[in-house]
Amino acid sequence: MNIWQSVAQWREKRARRKIVEGLLKKQGCACFCSQCNKPLEGEATPLSDGDTYSYQCPCGAESFFNYGIGPAPLLADSQGRPLVGVITQA
Repeated sequence: MNIWQSVAQWREKRARRKIVEGLLKKQGCACFCSQCNKPLEGEATPLSDGDTYSYQCPCGAESFFNYGIGPAPLLADSQGRPLVGVITQA
């Protein structure tokens, strides 16, 4: 890895950290895409149960989070059931 690749990685990590910090200040939590693991910044679409929200990532993946189960949003399926123990690719 050369110096320019190291600088590019550092800038990417710094930008990601700033996005996450902004989300934490604004919303109190940060959700990440279930496919590409990038922070989800867009507006959430509530589903019929009122506790589950859908986020559309720029990568094209749709992630669901249930806000009614615990103190933090949990990754869920489209029916709002939490995906406990599911490991997504990083």
